[in-house]
Amino acid sequence: MRFILILSVCLVLLACESGSNTDNEPKSDQTKATQDASAGKKDEAQVQASGEEQSGHDQDGHDHEGHAHSQTSADGKPYKEVEPKDSCVKPTVIEFFAYQCPHCYKVESYAAEWKKNNADKVDFITVPTELGREEYVPFVLSHHAAKKLGVLDKVKPILFAVIHEKKKIETFFDVFEEAGVSREDAEAAMKDFESLRTAMESNYQLMMRYKVTGVPSFLVNYQYMTDISMAGGYDKVMPTVDEMLKQPNSCSTES
Repeated sequence: MRFILILSVCLVLLACESGSNTDNEPKSDQTKATQDASAGKKDEAQVQASGEEQSGHDQDGHDHEGHAHSQTSADGKPYKEVEPKDSCVKPTVIEFFAYQCPHCYKVESYAAEWKKNNADKVDFITVPTELGREEYVPFVLSHHAAKKLGVLDKVKPILFAVIHEKKKIETFFDVFEEAGVSREDAEAAMKDFESLRTAMESNYQLMMRYKVTGVPSFLVNYQYMTDISMAGGYDKVMPTVDEMLKQPNSCSTES
């Protein structure tokens, strides 16, 4: 089962951590995701949303590099309307992304700035996926642990940097330490397997409900969706989110 595999990776990560006595001993297991992500361009190419070597196409066939030829919805808008399957009491923006995705990394600076400026007005929800790649599971687990600890805004850019800026870390606990979290608290969060499983299962079901097949994608008020291609470029995504937030929606009653 998918989540048994995911939590097994987490167990291996923690087991190697707790049993290590030297700097070199734990690297082969506990930093496998980091090594594969930062050194393994071959792995990243398989999930690249662009890939300078992949003719600008991501895993779902969307051309995010060809902004001059960006795709729009059937009615010519930079977003599409989807059938709402959830409700909300506050304007809601959901970001679907993968840490290894280069386009997600490029759009992140725009998304982070937008979130900072709209934090008091909008619920901004992040939904990470490993895109079926086991080596990136620790990034997703660390994301959920960081959210539980209240340090996601600090941890998220560090996790992106490990992959896309070749930031050096020995273990994923280094990420939490840099974010100001004690080793004890980080371990406790990473060992909360039920919480991690629930978060990942919930995110997976959300992606299935809205048929998310490519990242990055942004869902607004469970009713409107856009991506880089539809919006027309990295810098157009968040203005498109603003436009979607102005559209009629059902975010007014409790679900």
